Amino acid sequence: MDPLKLEATYYDDGIVEIPNKAKGYEREDGKLVPARELNTRLAFSVGAMASNVLDLFAFHRALRAGTLITPESFALMTTPAWLNDNSLSEYGMAFHVERWGQHLVYRHGGLIFGYKTCNYFYPEQDLSIIILMNTEEALYRPLQAELARMFIPDLVPEDEFD
Repeated sequence: MDPLKLEATYYDDGIVEIPNKAKGYEREDGKLVPARELNTRLAFSVGAMASNVLDLFAFHRALRAGTLITPESFALMTTPAWLNDNSLSEYGMAFHVERWGQHLVYRHGGLIFGYKTCNYFYPEQDLSIIILMNTEEALYRPLQAELARMFIPDLVPEDEFD
């Protein structure tokens, strides 16, 4: 049973061939070549989950709506944590929590051989931006910022173009 109706999310065990699966690429001697193979059974949660933008959007909506986890758990995911040295981290139990100008943003990204992802959520605008790329050298940060500015014109992302 799949209560969220996620149709393209799965644990990629590297054994079952998945139709239409994106192929990852990396640069070698100035040319794009197929990315190194990764034994996803060893990667486990670091890089063995696969999905698409529509499923990730549904997953994020369920997280925020309190239908997948409690609102209290979501608050923990999006609240910066205090560290042992008594400094405040920008990371909660799942997301980086930042303020870009006047706007709050939660973000989480991923990177593994030949692939890069980013998930940004602007809670005050109820805006999600999810970008999946099939090369780890792709620059999603400027793209994400430009997409966000279409809906939040006064957005000033911190260090986005450094």
